[in-house]
Amino acid sequence: MLSPSNRPWNYQELFMLASKFSYALRTVNFTHARREANHMADKLAKQGVSRIY
Repeated sequence: MLSPSNRPWNYQELFMLASKFSYALRTVNFTHARREANHMADKLAKQGVSRIY
């Protein structure tokens, strides 16, 4: 998030939007958490992938 040159090109629009919101709020901090360290997010992501719409 903090390094624009490392952002995936196909998500540039989302990163720009997040940057604008974080600048407007001025209190947002971004940190990286590996998947293994964030069990709830990992569980929700797996549920989302396995859903059939």
